Amino acid sequence: MKEGLNEELIAAIARCRPKGGRMVNLIADVLSIGKESVYRRLRGEVMFTFDEVAKLSRSLNISLDNMIGLKNIRRAVFDLSLIQMENLFEKYFEVLDGYIEVFKVLKNDPASKIKLAFNTFPYVFVAPYPTIAKFQLFRWINQIRVNQNLMPFSSLEIPDKVLDTQRAFVKEMNHAGSTCYLVDEGMFASFARQIQYFKKLKLVSEEEIGQLQEELLALLDDLETTAIRGSFENGNEAQIYLSDLGFKLSSAYFECKDFLMCDLRLYSMNRVRSYNVKFCQTQEKWIESLKRYATLISQSGEIQRADYMEKQRECIKSI
Repeated sequence: MKEGLNEELIAAIARCRPKGGRMVNLIADVLSIGKESVYRRLRGEVMFTFDEVAKLSRSLNISLDNMIGLKNIRRAVFDLSLIQMENLFEKYFEVLDGYIEVFKVLKNDPASKIKLAFNTFPYVFVAPYPTIAKFQLFRWINQIRVNQNLMPFSSLEIPDKVLDTQRAFVKEMNHAGSTCYLVDEGMFASFARQIQYFKKLKLVSEEEIGQLQEELLALLDDLETTAIRGSFENGNEAQIYLSDLGFKLSSAYFECKDFLMCDLRLYSMNRVRSYNVKFCQTQEKWIESLKRYATLISQSGEIQRADYMEKQRECIKSI
């Protein structure tokens, strides 16, 4: 690795470290090496290896695009995260843990932004509700279990490590300076149809359906409260739009000082991530463009908001 890139990496790490945190300790923890080895790298006596750069990039959300000079919009480095059956819970844990680290970075900047456009429940919706989160995993597992019998909902056991990470995710998720949700109007109806499908297959019991309905109604109540207030409980701004036309691809955009990142949702639970500035800016423009065909229901649109919430409650109760 050239000295210039080594210096770029060190500068990027310095920008990403938590307030009051020591860079030496941070690097040592991520790379699992001794402090003296870290000092040699910081002094330039030893260059970071490619594997070490990759580890630091993943852990600290550092853009490799900018470091290696991929400024051209036709070239970008993407992080592909695929959750497969053989590593299901470990990869799901890594996805949630990665978002927790992103939220911590955003938390340090009052001007940070999150913009989400989604046609299916995002992690920020399901994480506070354990039965809904479990059902999403259950549906996805049955979808990818090719040539195998379908799994009953009751047989899915989620490790404590994952449940603990979901709870940690909830604590960190609403601390950006402002958050914008752009919601597909058919999202709740789609989720209700999924429950009904597995109900017909007798893979979800009446008791479990009752638990799902209870949590879905609680989710709607929380969403409505946030929309009326125009902010989360901690006072951070929250804008909520209802998409009138819908869209096929779910996208997330994250921004704060010295940090840009966007995610594209693939195949239900999987994602593609990029830190490329031009690509992230393009994604933000796409999300902003969707607002032209959407209705703002936070701190405005009272009639549309009330009508939407009532329809979703009727849909949930009819499962």
